[in-house]
Amino acid sequence: SDHCCVSTHLRLEPPKPHSRSFDLPDYIHTDWQALRTTLHSLPLLAAIQGSNNLDAVWAVWKNLVLTAINAHVPIRTVTIRPENKIWMPPEIHTLTRRKRRLFRSAQRCQTTETW
Repeated sequence: SDHCCVSTHLRLEPPKPHSRSFDLPDYIHTDWQALRTTLHSLPLLAAIQGSNNLDAVWAVWKNLVLTAINAHVPIRTVTIRPENKIWMPPEIHTLTRRKRRLFRSAQRCQTTETW
């Protein structure tokens, strides 16, 4: 025959979603008293007086306040992994990861202490 049969086997898998990391202010560990002291000592009125340009006044005022906030509010990095369930509390997720890690360790070692 003058026809050739071509067969293929395609194994397609969806791409694995990547984890995302971003920085968030950690208000729980903020030194509120030091922040209040810094904000009270800022020359906010002197910075905004004498200018008729509202955009320039806002930029100066915002820069002063954000500099004070950045000095006293720590930043923490949060990583969102695709396998994280948004309805699961972080404590349960941590315990689940610990359980899986111990199980893999027990499988590798195959000793009675790890089981």
